[in-house]
Amino acid sequence: MQKFIILTVIFLVALAVAAVPLRPLDDEAGHVIVASDSLAFDVAEIEVEEGREVEIILDNTHGSTTHTFTIEAMPVDGVHPESDESDFVVHIVVEGGEETSVTFTPTETGSYRYFCSVPGHADAGMVGTLVVE
Repeated sequence: MQKFIILTVIFLVALAVAAVPLRPLDDEAGHVIVASDSLAFDVAEIEVEEGREVEIILDNTHGSTTHTFTIEAMPVDGVHPESDESDFVVHIVVEGGEETSVTFTPTETGSYRYFCSVPGHADAGMVGTLVVE
């Protein structure tokens, strides 16, 4: 009887996880969606193409804490909205319960660190890598 209950619980948990909607990469439009919840991005590595416009959508609609998507140094063209922080090339802020986006065109291949610039968030693991190929 205990085995049956345990297997039923495992099945129900697996079913609940499978029912969570995923927001995939839209290759045609170059969109990448990075949801922030707690102190982690749901994407640890983002791969994009050099010379192709990318839109990063920072989805914090289920969170309550302010987060950022920030890249300190990377050769880019056409950042919109432009960073309001002079130390950062790409920088957007999203409040809890909201969603925002930034578009830019990477102009050189390489690996670039992105992170949340809210004090303590990057140290807690809210970081990732943008790979430009």
